[in-house]
Amino acid sequence: INEICISCTGKEQNLKNGTLQMKTYKKSAALILVQVDHLTGEFLGAAREQLAAKGVINVQMLSCLTKKARPGHILLIDAPEERIEEVEAYLVKDLGVSGWHRIPTEHVYVATQIIEKKLIFRTDSADVEIDVFGKKIKEAQVHIRPEHESCVQVQKKLYQEFNCKIPLRELEKKIAEALNSQGAEFVIDLSHEANSQTAAE
Repeated sequence: INEICISCTGKEQNLKNGTLQMKTYKKSAALILVQVDHLTGEFLGAAREQLAAKGVINVQMLSCLTKKARPGHILLIDAPEERIEEVEAYLVKDLGVSGWHRIPTEHVYVATQIIEKKLIFRTDSADVEIDVFGKKIKEAQVHIRPEHESCVQVQKKLYQEFNCKIPLRELEKKIAEALNSQGAEFVIDLSHEANSQTAAE
């Protein structure tokens, strides 16, 4: 297993929980709350992508009823301190927003690791070795969660090169089990024979 530490910046503090002690990190940020009732779903989808391209940490969109019972959305934009002015300029110029709430916050987080592991996938035609990625909290012995994009790429490769079809949710579950196994080698059996036996059980 190869471990890649995601670098962390910002202020450090210690978080003590029983005998477990780990560092947390802080970054100054702002939660920008915007209410809109004049934009279509397609426009909001494009806005979410454009905000992400501007370095916004996250964008949540909640359906709501605005004044006069008009359907609308509330945008919760988690913006790093250095991106606040750029984000607010975008709201005015591109979305036509004339007012919003800016709430100063601190983004608190712990260091994480990207885990890379070679897994063997057994199909009806061949055994194939594929690099798979997962994420875990660096300073804690916790469950490794598969990276979604990594699972998507595995599913695509299995189908295009080996005509092996498996639902993404099921594949992600099998990959999670493999990433958290203690053995040096883990074979994920996707053959029809193995699947038939599982279905029979």
